[in-house]
Amino acid sequence: MRVLRPLPTLLAATLAAPLLAACGDEKSAYDRAAGFYTLATVDGREIPAGVQTVPGGGVFLQRGTMQLHADGRFALGLEKTYVGSVTGPQFEFLNGRYALTASDTTLTLTTEPDRQVLTGTITQRRITVRMPVARLEFERP
Repeated sequence: MRVLRPLPTLLAATLAAPLLAACGDEKSAYDRAAGFYTLATVDGREIPAGVQTVPGGGVFLQRGTMQLHADGRFALGLEKTYVGSVTGPQFEFLNGRYALTASDTTLTLTTEPDRQVLTGTITQRRITVRMPVARLEFERP
């Protein structure tokens, strides 16, 4: 014996199948943010760019990279040179966890193990991070 299904049930099942399949393909905000970014500007100036930290001295940021992972981890590296009486390491590396909030446009970086908190914003191609002495902008290549 053949079982006939009512037309509305068949039509609803036929229309819902592609919609349900598409839901499984949606990426999370962390998947979309994940990637490799390069330092583009320091306080709005193209790199290399200097930041005066004391009278007659400061730091030049030569280059930098940031990588966000879909699991919420980040790594940030900066190459610096110093001017005047200011000294410090040539390379600075920070890593830890990040969180996205406010409609996935606000970025909070928490370094490990010292738990320093840095905040910024994120768009599809750009991350802006407020560091203690300057605003850094990273872009996706």
